[in-house]
Amino acid sequence: KGGGCLLYSVRPEALAILTNEDRIALQSIYRHRCLNEEQLARYCYNELDTGENDYTLMRIRALVDAGFLEIHEYGNDQKCVFYLTHMGVQFIRDISSDPLYVMDSKGVHRKYEATAGMLKMTDNLLDHQTQLNTLSLEIIRRCNLDPASYKDSMFSTNFTYAQPDGVLELPGFDIFLEMDMGHERTSAL
Repeated sequence: KGGGCLLYSVRPEALAILTNEDRIALQSIYRHRCLNEEQLARYCYNELDTGENDYTLMRIRALVDAGFLEIHEYGNDQKCVFYLTHMGVQFIRDISSDPLYVMDSKGVHRKYEATAGMLKMTDNLLDHQTQLNTLSLEIIRRCNLDPASYKDSMFSTNFTYAQPDGVLELPGFDIFLEMDMGHERTSAL
């Protein structure tokens, strides 16, 4: 227990199944809140997935079975995204080089940047999120940027004057990403 929030330990047998690409996939899902199978194949497992060998699907199944991911279906056409579970978020905390929490004002309790529940979104926002994720992942890939430079709106708290959907934090300047799909209130813009 710590800071009013249960800490989950990652089981050694679960850690044993992880590949380097799985670690990249889990970190990407954390940064982007959720990813779909196509995004995982194109941006995380691209060197091993031929498009015909079901490699990405095989790794997703392994991550779900090990307890790192959960499947979320939404919409009438049963689209699907993957979220981190509590154990998946704990794994990200364990491997992160930077603390993913801030201390309370007394310096006693940790307030985590995100929990598994905080990463989840309502179904009506998931099409927006998957489009935003594709945009940010493609910019990162094409410009050869550090994936950690991307912050979803949930993590980009440095801006009091704007609340973009996502931010690429680069040396000397920031690039705001905004995906307009008609979901936002005019007052929020």
